[in-house]
Amino acid sequence: MAERSGSVDSRSVDLAINRVLAAERDARAAVETCREDAERILDQAEAHSRRISRRSEQRVKAAHQIADARVERTLRRLAEDDVHGLAGPVTETDEERLERALERLVDEIVGGSP
Repeated sequence: MAERSGSVDSRSVDLAINRVLAAERDARAAVETCREDAERILDQAEAHSRRISRRSEQRVKAAHQIADARVERTLRRLAEDDVHGLAGPVTETDEERLERALERLVDEIVGGSP
């Protein structure tokens, strides 16, 4: 009978070892799946970040083009006024008004307070 309990114990041990090995195999597979998921998520986040960066650059370029066009129009009008003699001599008050107008224009373009 001692032999029989020894063989039962051996089978129990074998089954237990097999369960441990199966659990270890499952754990490794789960870790690999998590690693793949993390890599995929990171790739998606990096792609999203690149799209945001490209859109931001496009918007900044568009804002610069708008500002440049507005400055060109303003300079053209000022030059036309000067050609037609509308500008007249620049006074201290005119310089102050121009300075305030430029400050407002810059604030409007770069998003400062109006």
